[in-house]
Amino acid sequence: MQNQGNVSFNLRDADDVECDECASKNFVQVYRIKRISPVISPTGEEIMAPIQIFKCDECGHINKNFLE
Repeated sequence: MQNQGNVSFNLRDADDVECDECASKNFVQVYRIKRISPVISPTGEEIMAPIQIFKCDECGHINKNFLE
């Protein structure tokens, strides 16, 4: 089996993501907790599911494209 899709690139050439509100380029990891009802849960019990997202380190804004 050949290794397909192996593309070489340099991160220096990639664009920085900026905060939509303040244009900062620094973000921190935070979590949103989703509650899954027992009615739709595969186990029949309530589930608390953490979803990792990023918020701006400067102003706390969360860009729309960081949300599910």
